[in-house]
Amino acid sequence: MDEIKQDDPGKLASNETPAGTAPDPAAAPLRRKFVELVSALVAVVGATGIVGSMVGAYFQQRTWNNEKAIDKRQGDAAKVFGLEQEVSEFVDKWWAAADRLENATQPHAGKEEWERAWGEYRKSSDHGQLNKLAGQIAFFVDDPFKQRTDDKRKEINDTVDCLTYTLEPKDNNNIDSKSATHVLQIIEHCHDLAKQDIEKASADKHPPASCGEKEQNICHFHWRKTHIWWLDKVLRCIIFQRAVAIRNDAAKTTWDVMPHVPSNYDIPQEAPDCVQDYHDDDHVGAGAKH
Repeated sequence: MDEIKQDDPGKLASNETPAGTAPDPAAAPLRRKFVELVSALVAVVGATGIVGSMVGAYFQQRTWNNEKAIDKRQGDAAKVFGLEQEVSEFVDKWWAAADRLENATQPHAGKEEWERAWGEYRKSSDHGQLNKLAGQIAFFVDDPFKQRTDDKRKEINDTVDCLTYTLEPKDNNNIDSKSATHVLQIIEHCHDLAKQDIEKASADKHPPASCGEKEQNICHFHWRKTHIWWLDKVLRCIIFQRAVAIRNDAAKTTWDVMPHVPSNYDIPQEAPDCVQDYHDDDHVGAGAKH
């Protein structure tokens, strides 16, 4: 029987590489490319994670800023709408008291009616409430729209007689008809003059004679009361217009790169002219003669 020969343990198969020997030089470039590819893939994944986090943080911040900006606008609009109602109630009550007082000067009115109307008119000029509203108008209505809030009462006292159109600029007159603050100051001034008319007319007679009875002071009271009615209308219009402008600004979609919480607003170019009807009125407007 032939002897079975075993392989020499010192010899290896031709396709095996001894441990510790150098790799085939031809395989090195492939390994390098593989390592580079893996490294690049790891870098891309890492960078994508960082960029993704940055983009996510940006849009989150943008959303928060947008929500704060909208909340600020909606809050400002609500305040001005509420203020418009409060101011309207105040000036309407003040004017209505003046109207009742004029009616009490008619021949059919008695002394008791006159005294009651005169007392109501004096009480309606609540200076505490007036000063409160003036401060709110300056802060919420004029200042956010970069309109004037300065005290022009002395200048108004010197230049406005409330018998002719009150909002026409005169020499050295810096009164601004777009300023709700200035319009309110003119309303206060005209009421003061109207009150003086009644005091003069009733100095010797209670109630005083009517305008129809040639009582000049009561005639002046009538015309001043008419100008006050128009000024009240202008004031309400200005405040309401500003509230609408803020509300419409809040309704717009914000496309800014980073929305901001507003501190100022713009008066839209298409906003109605609150003064135009008063200016053009045939009886007390800029061209009226009486």
